[in-house]
Amino acid sequence: MDFARILPKPYREHFKKQLDYAGLKDANENTLLGATTLLSLLVIGISAAAAYSLRLDFAWWHVAAGVGLAALSQLILYFTIYFRAMDRSKRAEEALPDLLHLLASNLRAGMTPYNALKSSQRKEFGPLAEELAHATQMAMGNEGFNVILLRIGQHINSTLLDRTLRLFSTSVRSGGNSATLLEDLAQDIVETRQLKKEFISSTKTYSMFIFFTVVLGAPFLLTVAMQFVKMITDIAGKTNLSAGSSMGMGFFSGKMVVTTDFLFTLSICMLVVTGLLASALMGTIREGKPKDGLRMAPVIIGASIIMFFISQMMIGKFF
Repeated sequence: MDFARILPKPYREHFKKQLDYAGLKDANENTLLGATTLLSLLVIGISAAAAYSLRLDFAWWHVAAGVGLAALSQLILYFTIYFRAMDRSKRAEEALPDLLHLLASNLRAGMTPYNALKSSQRKEFGPLAEELAHATQMAMGNEGFNVILLRIGQHINSTLLDRTLRLFSTSVRSGGNSATLLEDLAQDIVETRQLKKEFISSTKTYSMFIFFTVVLGAPFLLTVAMQFVKMITDIAGKTNLSAGSSMGMGFFSGKMVVTTDFLFTLSICMLVVTGLLASALMGTIREGKPKDGLRMAPVIIGASIIMFFISQMMIGKFF
């Protein structure tokens, strides 16, 4: 049975495109998604079987835990491929100015665009070198050079690379001065990258503020809230005064609806959600894409939970 068919077709097509962007052209998306889906179903089955074997009362959170772990396995697979594709795109964009300068030099030396492109292959260009080798091999067939040139950007998820290739293709078709165009493009890319670095440096303070607020501030405040509820619960347990007592202790005579166990569970959930939102916000500030910041989510969530337990131990010593 092809377990990948359980997933929606648009998602499978999107995942296949991400595999292509990541340079995993030979990988079968149905095999990867099918294996992950099968693992997810096994996780749900094991969680239900464990609850039954331990003779636990069936509760909604048994199913929720299994479904959550199943969704987490899919997310881990997707973001592993996505971040690999993004890293490949960044390496291609970093090598792009050097490639354009080399192409311009070859064109000024009198080479044709095809020979200039073929002579510009260098191993240090990384993903661009792979796509250039593929493009020059395909150019020996029946398809025109411009069509093959535009296909380079189809295997690298980079808007910058795609626009550069389209400008180069338009210049070749129109017979313009391609060498000058490529040199100007390379200079613009370098200047834009420098501006981006300056912007990231100027916004680093905001990212650090968000990081320390989530990792230090939120666990501390949640620990204080738990300690307050614990103190009120202890006082209510020691007093036998009624709500109408003349001593004014009626506030402590009622039953506490909010318990420390409930606050503990709520605090862990809040730290996880806050860590996800904070990492997405940091990714938006740095790269303009929320998903790019999610690679920091495990670090932020793990650090905030560790600080939560440390805060409990430290504050518990004072009360």
